[in-house]
Amino acid sequence: GEDPRGALEARISEAKFPFVSANLVDNATGKLPAWPNLHASALVDIAGIKVGVIGAATESTPYTTMPANFKGMSVAPPPKMIVAEAQALRAQGAQVIVVTAHIGSECTDLENPDDVDSCDRKAELFSVIDALPPGTIDVFVAGHTHAAVAHKIDGVATIESLSAGRAFGRVDLRVKAGKVAAATIHPPQLVCPLDKDHNPI
Repeated sequence: GEDPRGALEARISEAKFPFVSANLVDNATGKLPAWPNLHASALVDIAGIKVGVIGAATESTPYTTMPANFKGMSVAPPPKMIVAEAQALRAQGAQVIVVTAHIGSECTDLENPDDVDSCDRKAELFSVIDALPPGTIDVFVAGHTHAAVAHKIDGVATIESLSAGRAFGRVDLRVKAGKVAAATIHPPQLVCPLDKDHNPI
């Protein structure tokens, strides 16, 4: 008779940082689940710059997680929810908007951030960013596919840095007059290199 998500909710409430997910929906209310410390987005001040952070989950979540964990919930299409949160954050003074999402792709050439020819353009990451009006967000921190991305997609600086904390992703932004004036995207840097058999070196 206990809540099957009780342990998860307890860990979220104990965290010293906000959990963000704009497109997770409680089917009973049609809104974000009313869990302590769960938000659609967060507005943080970093060195005097207001940064809005929006969370999102892949639409495949209901099929890629334990059914008991997801009972009574659904995932709304990410673009609509990202746009709504970005507009709200801009209205609160956000100068930079970052999406951090369990949504990804894969690219094999990480040397030229303006060339996406080596990327899987059929992946969900591309369809989500393609659906956003220009200027909606500035940075997209991707995940889910355990691969690498370090590209500008439709003008959005986008990174994905493998999985399990093995690599460090970085985007440098220059903010001028309250807006992002330039972005430099760095390829993921391995923190824990692996040998040919995928064992830590």
